[in-house]
Order: sequence, then C-alpha cells, then structure tokens
Amino acid sequence: MTTRILVILFAISFLYGCKPINTETSFTAVWDQSEVKRPWAGPDFWLNPIQAWQQDSGQLQCLVSGGDRNAVLLTREISEEIGSFSTSTSFDLISTSDPAGWIGWQVGLKGEWSDYRDDAIKGKGLCLGVSTDGQLFVGQPNKTEKRPLTGGTLTVEVTPAEDDLYNLRLELTTTQHLDTLTIQIHGSWLSGLLALTASQSYPSDTLDYRLARPVYHQLSELSKRQGGNTKVAFKHWSVSGDKVTVHPERAFGPILWAQHTLSDQVMKMSVQMAPVGDDSKVVTLHIDGRAQQQATIDKLGRNALFRIVDWDDTKDHPYTVVYKDHQDQTYTYEGTIRKNPTKEVIKMASLSCVDDRGFPHQEVVDHVMDHDPDIASFHGDQLYELSNKPPSISSGAMRFLESSIGTIRKIIPTQWAIKTTKTRHTLMKGPSERIQKRTSSRWHLSPVLMIEDSLIKKW
Repeated sequence: MTTRILVILFAISFLYGCKPINTETSFTAVWDQSEVKRPWAGPDFWLNPIQAWQQDSGQLQCLVSGGDRNAVLLTREISEEIGSFSTSTSFDLISTSDPAGWIGWQVGLKGEWSDYRDDAIKGKGLCLGVSTDGQLFVGQPNKTEKRPLTGGTLTVEVTPAEDDLYNLRLELTTTQHLDTLTIQIHGSWLSGLLALTASQSYPSDTLDYRLARPVYHQLSELSKRQGGNTKVAFKHWSVSGDKVTVHPERAFGPILWAQHTLSDQVMKMSVQMAPVGDDSKVVTLHIDGRAQQQATIDKLGRNALFRIVDWDDTKDHPYTVVYKDHQDQTYTYEGTIRKNPTKEVIKMASLSCVDDRGFPHQEVVDHVMDHDPDIASFHGDQLYELSNKPPSISSGAMRFLESSIGTIRKIIPTQWAIKTTKTRHTLMKGPSERIQKRTSSRWHLSPVLMIEDSLIKKW
C-alpha cells in the first residue's frame, strides 16, 4: 500500500506543562523546607527571568538586579468575585547600597489573551510594596520620607468596600518599626495572577486606582533593563482568602514535557526537565504500567534520554515518566505512544517559526488538534535569539551553564502551548550552524544548542 503524507502547515511553535500538586485555597511556599540549590522555584512558579533567580539555603533569591524581576504564582489566582484575600512575605536585602529599587508584589497580572501563560510571561498589574529606602507605596512611592531598610515582613490585606471599591492595607514590620498604608482601590485592579517582585523600575503611569483599570495596551510595562543593586532573599510567601481560586492543573515541572519518535521498532524519548540543580538526577520511564528504563538528567540540556529496542509498534502503549526528588515527592507525566500508523493518509502537523507574539497561540493550537495529526514536525526556528535575552550572573564556566538555562527558557514557550508531543510521534530539527556560531559568539547561548549533535550520536 502506498502511504501519502498530508502536511498541515502552521507557521508557529509551542509547548506544554506537567501535573501539579496543591489543592487547598491557601498557599504557602515551601522554600524553607528544602536545602537544594537550583535556578527554579518549584512547579507552582514561573520566574521572570529564570537566570536572575536561585533557590538556595531555604530561600528564593533574586541575584541579578534589574527591572521587573518576579516570581509568578501559577496555581493560585485572584478571582473577579467579591471577597477578601491576604498575602505576606518575609525578606532580607542581600545588597542595600541602591535606594532606587523596591520589593513587594504585582497584583492582578493580566496579559493580552486571557490565558494564564500569557499573564505569567507578559502580564501587567498593580505594583505595591516597599522601596529600598523604606517607603510603603501603591503604584509609585512619593519620595517624601526615607529610612534604612535591610529586611522585614510585608503583608497585604484586601477587603470589600462600597460599590466596586476595596480597602487595601499594606503593612511593613521590621525590627525597628511598624509602618502601614491604607487606600481604596477599584476591584478591576485585583483579579489576575500574583507575582513576588524585586525591581529597579516603577510603573511610568500616574493613575487614580479608585477608577476602573485601563485595557492592556493603555498600561505601561515595567522596564526590564539590567542594573542597580536590588538583590533580595525571600524566606516565605503565603496567600489566602475566599477571593483566591485554586488551579493545580497549571503547575509546571519538574517534568516539563516529553517527546518521542518510533522507527524500525526502536522507540526514542527525550524528557525535558526543569533545572533541578543538585536535586535528584534520575528519571524513570514506565511503559504499560511497568518500569522499563532509568536515565540520568544531562547537566546542560536538563533532559533525560530513553531508547527501547524491539518495540511492539502494532499497538498503543501508555507511558508514565516518574521523577522523585530528594524529599521523596513523586512527580509524574503521562502520555501514549501510538502504534505505527498503517493507514493510507498520514497527517503531519508542520510547526515552525516560534515567536512570543501571540503566545500561547490557542486558536492555532485548537485548529492543529482538530486535525488529529499522527506526527508533529518542528522543523525550524524553535526559538528566537532576541526573545527574553538572558541577564548574565557570572563569567567563565558558570556563564556557560547559565546560558544553557537561558536557551531552555527561550524554547519553553514552544512546548507550553501545544499538547501533541504527549501522544504523537515528534520530529524536531536542530538549530543551524549559523545560529550555533552566532549564539556562541554573541549571546553565549551555545550549550544546549551545541550539545545536541553529540547527544544524538550517543542516543
């Protein structure tokens, strides 16, 4: 029988996430329960940018000063329903020589496309907290009073008031004093995601927050320029209240995604992990409910590779990727390796030209899935070099390691948006030699790109 391949072309690329954990309305970060060192805050969070952050010594640390450094909470959201909520964090300033920065939250983060992934990466919200010279503020500090600040506990309490207004109380407790700030705010500013923030930049808007929130494009974006000296260690973060909704399905990691191919009765699978640092390095693959192989996470690529020969390609096989961390917490990622298609027409989804504009491209994803492709082919431009250019933390060998994290960060939106790789055979073209040389010489993004060929040869 002659097999024809039907190619479905969509000039865009995507990405997917993993199964998560918390089911209670209240939330407390557990950084103090872990002694691991890694540039990843856990499956409940999305870090902007990941290269600026580190979990270490029971803290979440922002070590690269600049504008709009934030840790977005994915698994909780402030709803539009009438209700109350509170959030609290304790922090220490790692460096205190720059009075221009601030510590606190962005509340009600919303992007352009009414999708939490877009909200997490490009969302805009209400900035509030304390400046590094000790001034509580909502929106912008008034720069009238200055006092030394080395750390403390910040708390926000929000309760309904009359009409569409809410009472917002911001409190800073330090070893020397207690400061409070109370204002009224329109409820439209509150709904959305929450992000713990350490920033060198303030909003450029001068707004009356008692009025309804402007639309997305009418709000200014925080500058993300690197610089200054606002480096902070957060010890804990808690969120609670009846205005808080729970979304465990949004948790992302430590197993980010998996993709597989099947040829000549050989199955190959690549499992992409979050940068788990000095946590456990072993990943186990279960096929048809039984453990089949273990693989070690690659130091640079942060992926685990599996290869199984004598594969029965005449039937579907459910699989489960299993990862157990140093605290014996087990994470799983499930999918299906379909049988080798023998039908007359094979459908291929041809996916290329990843850009962050329009992310997460939900309409395109829906159209692709409506065609039920047998194969997903990512055949070029899986990332763009100028998207999310990483800050540099150090030099030499460490910069080489950090830049590999930056490359993973760039390709993550390719897999966070689409779910086909869980159940479809997947082909992904490696980067061109031109891109390898350019990234190596200019932006130091070579590690993940350069190791790909050597990994494939071993695989």
